[in-house]
Amino acid sequence: MAIPSEEIERYFVLPKLKAEYITNNEKPFQRPLYEACFSNTTVAWAIQNGMPLEDIRAYVQRFDEKKVKSLINAGVRFAFNDEFAPLLFFAVERGEEKIVTLMVKARASLSEVSKPRKIPILEFTILFSSLDQTDTTDMFKLLLSLGANPNQIPRDMWIDPLKTPKHTFTPAAKDIRVIDSWCTPKLRVITASNFNLSQRYFCKQADLLPQPSKRKCIASESLRMSDLFCAPYHIVGQRRAIERLQASVIAKLLQDNSSPLVLVFTGPSGHGKTELARSMGKLLKCKMLVIDCTNIKHDTDLFGPLPPYKGYEKGSNLNNFLAKHAETSTRNIVFLDEFEKTTDEVWDALLPVWDKAMCIDRREPSNNTIHCKNTIWICASNQATGPISGFFEEHLRNGSSETRQNAPYKELGRNLKESFKWKTSSPLVGRIAAVIPFFPFTEEEQAVVAHKILLEEARRARCPIDVEKPQLYGDFNLHIKDDGPFSKSIAHQAYNPELGARSLANLTSHHIINPIIELYLKDDEPCEPRRSERAPLPQISMKLASDSAGQEHVKIYKDGFIEMRWKKIRPTKAIEGFLCASFRQL
Repeated sequence: MAIPSEEIERYFVLPKLKAEYITNNEKPFQRPLYEACFSNTTVAWAIQNGMPLEDIRAYVQRFDEKKVKSLINAGVRFAFNDEFAPLLFFAVERGEEKIVTLMVKARASLSEVSKPRKIPILEFTILFSSLDQTDTTDMFKLLLSLGANPNQIPRDMWIDPLKTPKHTFTPAAKDIRVIDSWCTPKLRVITASNFNLSQRYFCKQADLLPQPSKRKCIASESLRMSDLFCAPYHIVGQRRAIERLQASVIAKLLQDNSSPLVLVFTGPSGHGKTELARSMGKLLKCKMLVIDCTNIKHDTDLFGPLPPYKGYEKGSNLNNFLAKHAETSTRNIVFLDEFEKTTDEVWDALLPVWDKAMCIDRREPSNNTIHCKNTIWICASNQATGPISGFFEEHLRNGSSETRQNAPYKELGRNLKESFKWKTSSPLVGRIAAVIPFFPFTEEEQAVVAHKILLEEARRARCPIDVEKPQLYGDFNLHIKDDGPFSKSIAHQAYNPELGARSLANLTSHHIINPIIELYLKDDEPCEPRRSERAPLPQISMKLASDSAGQEHVKIYKDGFIEMRWKKIRPTKAIEGFLCASFRQL
C-alpha cells in the first residue's frame, strides 16, 4: 500500500509554532505572560527554533518543580486546529537526546499521546524517521531506557525481532488493546516499513527486563547511580553481566567505602567488555582511562619511575589520572585490558592500591599520597573463554527463558574466581568484588550486532559531502530491505565465537561496505555538496537474493532517489526582533 507523502506528513509532522510564544529580544523566556506560570508551549517554541539546552534548562528550573510537573503534560495546541501534541514530541523532532532527558526528568510523561489521533511517543519516533529515512534508533533506545512502554507498538511487530513486521494484521478479539487504537491500516504500513531490527530487539528486551524494586531505586538515586539501569540499552546482549555489574556497584557503595571497587570482566574477545565499561562511564558521567596491559611488565610501566630516576616528574598516565581525580574527589574508572598478560611485579604494585585505596604520587619527591577510593577498577581478561563457552553451550544456547534464569551462575562465578586465582595471586584475587562472565552471542544477538554495524555505515553514508575536509563519500541513503533476515544471514556466515563482533565487522567491511563504495565511485557525477537539504538523495539498497542453485547472496544496487520531506532543525536567525543576540550568533 503506497501512502502519498502529503498524507504521511499530515499524520505526524509538527507545525511550526508562531513567534508570539517567545519573549522580548533582551531576555529569553522573560515575557510577562509567562513570568508567574510555566508554559510548555514556550518550551516547544524554543526547542523548534534551536535554543541551546542550557537556556531551556534555565527556563524550566525557574519554576517550582510541582508546578512544572502539573503543566508539562498539558499538551501543545496547534494554533490552526484542535490537535494537541505532547511536549516530548517536539524534543524528539529536535533529535537531541539531552533535551529529551531533560524533559523526562522534569516529569514529562512517556505515556502521553497526540490528540485526537492518539499516537504514542515510540510510534512518533518511528514515523518521524520515514520523512527522510533518518535513523532514529538511538532516540528510540533512549525513550525505552527512560521508561517508555514497548507495548505502545503492536506486540506482534517485535515479539520475534528477526521477522520482518507484517503490513497487515487481523487480531483476535483477545488481542485488541486500547493502546493499539492508533494503529490504522495506513499507519501500520508506514510503521512496518520503518521499524528496524535494532528497535524491535530493544522493544523485546524492554518487555523482558524486570523493574527494579522501590528500595533499589531509592538507593541508586541517593548514590547517583540510577542511570546505570539504562545500561541494557547501550550494548547488545550480556544481560547477566549488566545485572552483576549493577548489583556489585550499588552493594559496594552502600558498604564501607574505604577500599575501591575491583571487578573482572572475562570472556571471549569482542563480546562487549570494553563497550560495557565505556557505557558505564558515560551513564555515570565518569572519566575513564583505558590501559593496554600487553606491554605492562613492571610497576614503573604502570605508575611511572620513582624519584630520583629520570622522568619521574612526568609521572604516568595512570598516576596522573588518579592524582587529578583525587583532587576533585570525582568518581572515575580505570580499565585494565588484557590484564592476565601482566606480571607478578605489577600485581604486587596493585595490591596496596586495591587494599587501602591509596598510592604514592611519583611526580613528587615528597611522595604525597593519592587517595583513590572513588576509582572503579575493571580488569578485562580472555583467559576463561573455554569454561564460559562450555557453560553457554550447556545451559544458555538453546535454553528457555526459565532455564537461562535458573542456570548455575554462582557456581560458574566461583570456578572463574578460582581460575583467576591460579593465574594471578591469591591476595590480589581477595580484593576482587566479582568476576563477571561475558557469554557468546545468541543467534538473535549476532544479527542485531550485524545490524548495528550496518546502521553505523548508513549514518556515514548520509554525511554531507565536503570537498575541503575532504569528505568525498556521502550524501546518499543506504537502505536494507528485510533487515531481519538480511542481518541473520550475515551473522550466520561471519560470526566466530572467539572473535565476536569483530568477525561480523570484518565480513561486513569486505563483502558489503567495499562493494557499496565501489558502486558509489562508479557514478560519473562530481563530488560536490547538494544544493539544498531538500534535494532528493540517491539511494543504494541491499537485499538477499538467490542464484539459480538456490544459494543466498547479497545484492547491492542503485534504487532511485528518496524525497527529503523534512528540513532538519538548526539554530535559527529568523524572526527578527524576537531572538536575543546570543541566539542570533548561533
